[in-house]
Amino acid sequence: MSLAPPLLMEESASRTRTRSGAQVKDESSSACSLLVKYQRLVVYEEQVRQSPYDVSTWCSYMEEIEDGLSALYEAAENEKRRRKSAGGKSVEVCGRVVSPGETKSVVRELQKARIMIGERCLCLLPGSYKLWRLHLQFRCSPPFLPAHYSSVSSQHRRRFKGALIAFERSLVRMNKFPRIWLRYVTFLLTHHTDVTAIRRTFDRALLALPATQHQKVWPPYISCLAQALPKTDLLQHIPRLPATNNRNIPVETQLRVLRRHAHCFDPTARQTLAAICHHHSRWGEAAQLYFDMLNDASFVSPHGSTRHDLWLTLADICTQHPLQVKRAGLDFDAIVRAALSPCKAEEQQLGEMEGTLWTKLAGYHIRSGSFEVARSVYEEALESVSRVRDFTLIFDAYVKFEEGVVEALMELLQDDDDDDDSNEAQIKQEPTSDSTSDLDILLGDKNIQTADPQQSQNSSADVELALARAEYLMSRRPLLLNRVLLRQNPHNVGEWLKRSQLYQTQAKTRMAITAMEEAIKAVDAKKSLNGSPCTLYITLASIYETSKKDAEGARQIYKRACTDLEYDFVDADDLAQCFASWVEFELRQEQWDNALSVSRTSIAPATASSEKTKSNRALRALFKSLRLWNLLLDLEESLGTVQTTKDAYNKALELKVATPNHVLNYATFLTEQRYFEESFTAYERGVDLFPFPHEGAALLWKEYIKAFMGRYAGTKTARTRELFDRCLESCPPEQSCQFYLLYGEYEEEHGLTKRALNVYERMCTHVPPEEKYTAYQLYIAKTVKYLGVTNARPLYERAIAALEDAPASRMCLDFAALETKLHELHRARTAYSYGAQLADPRRDPDYWKAWHDFEVAHGNEETFREMLRVKRGVQAAFSTVNYNAAEMGAGVPKVEVLSDQAALEMIAAREGVNASEKPRISGFVQGKRTAEVADLDEVERRAEKLRRATNSTAVEGGVSSGKEEGGDEIDIDDIEDDEEEEHDELGGETEEQEKTSSDNHVSNVSTKAIPSAVFGGLASTVKNEG
Repeated sequence: MSLAPPLLMEESASRTRTRSGAQVKDESSSACSLLVKYQRLVVYEEQVRQSPYDVSTWCSYMEEIEDGLSALYEAAENEKRRRKSAGGKSVEVCGRVVSPGETKSVVRELQKARIMIGERCLCLLPGSYKLWRLHLQFRCSPPFLPAHYSSVSSQHRRRFKGALIAFERSLVRMNKFPRIWLRYVTFLLTHHTDVTAIRRTFDRALLALPATQHQKVWPPYISCLAQALPKTDLLQHIPRLPATNNRNIPVETQLRVLRRHAHCFDPTARQTLAAICHHHSRWGEAAQLYFDMLNDASFVSPHGSTRHDLWLTLADICTQHPLQVKRAGLDFDAIVRAALSPCKAEEQQLGEMEGTLWTKLAGYHIRSGSFEVARSVYEEALESVSRVRDFTLIFDAYVKFEEGVVEALMELLQDDDDDDDSNEAQIKQEPTSDSTSDLDILLGDKNIQTADPQQSQNSSADVELALARAEYLMSRRPLLLNRVLLRQNPHNVGEWLKRSQLYQTQAKTRMAITAMEEAIKAVDAKKSLNGSPCTLYITLASIYETSKKDAEGARQIYKRACTDLEYDFVDADDLAQCFASWVEFELRQEQWDNALSVSRTSIAPATASSEKTKSNRALRALFKSLRLWNLLLDLEESLGTVQTTKDAYNKALELKVATPNHVLNYATFLTEQRYFEESFTAYERGVDLFPFPHEGAALLWKEYIKAFMGRYAGTKTARTRELFDRCLESCPPEQSCQFYLLYGEYEEEHGLTKRALNVYERMCTHVPPEEKYTAYQLYIAKTVKYLGVTNARPLYERAIAALEDAPASRMCLDFAALETKLHELHRARTAYSYGAQLADPRRDPDYWKAWHDFEVAHGNEETFREMLRVKRGVQAAFSTVNYNAAEMGAGVPKVEVLSDQAALEMIAAREGVNASEKPRISGFVQGKRTAEVADLDEVERRAEKLRRATNSTAVEGGVSSGKEEGGDEIDIDDIEDDEEEEHDELGGETEEQEKTSSDNHVSNVSTKAIPSAVFGGLASTVKNEG
C-alpha cells in the first residue's frame, strides 16, 4: 500500500520549502500597512519586533485578531437579523470603530492579516506546538472555511488547499504529536476528501507515531470504516461518525484495515472482524478467525460471548457453507473430532455441546453431499455420547435425515413417473408417415422399453432400502438408549438386565448371552447399583435354561459363580442367592440328590485352601446365610432322613446361626417324630440361645410351656412350676403378663387355690404400671370367686395404694360399688371420699356422677352437702392444673346429671321435708334454732360439730337419744348444747324467737345402744384399749 501524500500536498510542501526570506519580509511589510489602522495591533506589532521569539506575545497577537473577527462575525449576524430596522450599530475592533458597511472588508483584511501573522511566527518558531495549533485551528474554523466549501466559491477551495499545505508543513516538525494528526484527519473527514487520502493519512499517522500512542489513532480509524457496517449485535459497540457523507468504502479496504487492527494492535477485535466477514459472506475467513479464537486459551470476548457461543457460531458457518470453509483450508471434521476426544473435551469443557457438535458435523457432510459419511458420523455419535440429552438430539437429527432421504426418493420416483407419462403422450402425437421417423420412433420405443423399467426398478429399490433403514433405526432406539445409560455408569445392573431382555424380546438369544457376559466383566461389585451382581449370573443361567434349553450350560454358569469363584462378590447374600438359584434349578430339573448336595456344600465352612478362598470375604461368611440354612433345612425335612435333619438342625444351633423360628420348627419336627424329650431339649437350647429380652424369647418360652403342659398335662407339676419360675425370673415386666396368666390357669386347674392367688398377687406387683389395674381386677375377681367378698376388701385397699391416680380412682369406684352391694353405705361413702381426692371433676366427671347418684339414692341432705364440699375442695386443688381439649374428653357426649338444687329437692321430697322451710338435715331431730342460717358454710360448720359429737359418743360406748332414721343415731343433748353455743355466738335473740325455738324442741325420745358393726374394727380396738 502506498503511503505517499497526494500531489497537491507535495507541491505545496515544495513551495513552502522554497520560500525566500525576501518574501517573508514583503509579507511583513504588507501586514504592517494593513494593521496601521488598528491601534492595539500596532502595539502587538511593536512587541513582536522587539522580541520576535516570544511565543506568548505571538499567541496574544493572534488571539487579539481572532477576538476582533469574532466581534465582526457577531455583528454581521445581528445585521442580518435587523435588515428591516433602520441602520445598524458600529463595532470597535482592535482599537478601530467599524461601521456596518465596512464589516465585510474589515473581516477580509483581518483574516488576511491573521494568516500572514501566523505564517510569520511559524517561520521564526517552526517547532512551537502552540503556534501550530492556533494557526491550524484558525484555518479549519467554520467562519474561515465552511464544511461544504465546494458549493460556495473558488476562494474557499483555495483556503482548503492552503489548510492542507499548512497541515503538511506542520507535520514536518510536529509528526510525533497525535493531536495534530487527529485534527488533520478530522479536517479531511469533515470536508469530504477522497477515501484513499483519508486512509493514507491514517496509515502515515500510524507509521509516524510510536506504538504506545496508536490507541488514539485506531478508534477514529475504525469509526471511519464503521459507517458502511451494519448495526448488528457484535458491531453495535463500534463508535460511528455522524452520517454527513455516505462514503463508498470498498469491502476489501475495510477487511484489510480491520485485519491490521486485529492482528497487530488488538487481538480481541478478531471477533468483530469475524462478524464483518460473516456480514460480507467471507465464510472461510470468518470460520478461520473463530477457529483461531477457540485455539487461543487466553482469548476473552469483549462482547461477553462464551466459548459455547463461539463453538456454535463456528459450527453454523461450517455447516451452512462447507465448500467455502474447505477452500479456506479448514477441516471441520478434524476440528470436531479433536474437540470431542476424551482429553480435549475435558480441557475445553464442552459440557452439553457434544450432541450439538455431532449433529453439526453430520449436517456438514450432508451439505457436502456425502450421505454415507453423514450416516457413519451419526452412528459414531450414537455410540460415543454418554448423555441422554445428546442422544436425543443426535437420534432425532438422524431420523429426520433418513425421513428426508425417503421423501426425496419418493419425489424423484414420482417425477420419473410423470416424465414417462409425458413421453408416451408425445410419442402418440407424432406423425407416422415418414419411414425415417418411424424408425426413430421404434428405436426410441425400444430404448424406452429397455431403459425405463430398469431405472424405475432401481428407484423403487432405493425407496425400499431407505424405508428399511428408517425402520431399522427406529427399532434400535431402545438398545441405543440403553447403551448410552451404560456408558454413563457401566455398573448399573438394572440397565444390563434390561439390555438382555430387549435382545430376548427381539429373539436374539446369542446377543442376550453376549450382553450378560459383557456385564459380568464390566460390573464391579463394590460400585454396582440398581440391582445385585448375582442377578447377572442368575439371568444368564435362566437364558440357557429357558431360551436355549441347555441345562448343562446353565449348570456350568452356576458352577462358575459358586464353586469356581469367577466373580468377587462383596456381599455374602449375593453368593447365597446364586447357590439358592442353583438349588432351585436342580429341583426344576428333578435332580434331587444334586439339589441336596449343592445345598449342603453351600453352608459348609470355607477352608483356606487357596489364595482366592482366603481373599473371598463373601465365601468365608457364607455359612451364616439364613437363606441357605432355610433352604437346607426344608430340603432335609423333605428329601433327607430323620438323622440328617437332626444333624442339620443341631449344626445350625452349634454355629449359632439358627433363629427362634428354626428352634420351633426343630421342636415341631421332633414332636411329629415322637421324640418328645429331644424336642424339650431343643426348646432348652433355644431359650439358652435367645434369652430375654430377645424378641423371640417370649415365643419360645410360650411354645415350650404349652408343649410341656400338652404332653404331661398335670402329672409333672413340680417340673412345670420350675419352668414357669425360670421363665418369670428372667422375663421383663412388659412380657410377663401372659406367662402369669398361664401360670395361674395351670395352678387353678392342676394346683392349689392358694398358689394360684399367690401367682396373681405376684403378677400385680411385677407387671408394668399400665397393666396393674387389670391385674388387680383379675386378682380381686379370683379372690372373690375362691375366698368370698369379704376377703376382697384388703385387696382393694392395697390396689388403691399401689395404683396411680387415675386407675386408683376407678378402683375406688369398684370398691364403693362392692360396699354398696353389701349395704355398707358408710364404707362406700368413705371409698368415694378417698377416691375424690384423686379425680379431677374436669377430667373425670364419671366419678363424680357415680358419687352424685350414690348420694341421691342412699344419702341424706347432710351427706350430699358433704359431697359438694369435697367437690369444691378438689376443684380448688386442681384449679392450677391445665389440660388440653383431648385430655378433657372433647367430643364425648355429655351425661345428663341432676343439678345440686334438684337433688336436694328430691331428697327433701323423699324425706317429707318442705323445701321452702329452713334447711334441715334429714334423719336428725330438729333442734332449737335461734336464727335463720343462710350461709352454706355455716351449715357445713354445724355438720362438722355433729360429726364430732357422733364420733365421741361412739368411742365412749354410750347411747344417744334421737330418732332412728337412715341408720344414724345422734345425741340430742349434744345438739342442744351446740345450739346454745351458737345462740351465744350469734349474740342474743328476742324472747319470741326463743319461744319459737322451744316449741320446736322434740321431747319423749327413746334411746338405744349403737350396734358395734357400725364401728367395724374401731370398736374392738377401743374396747381392747379400755
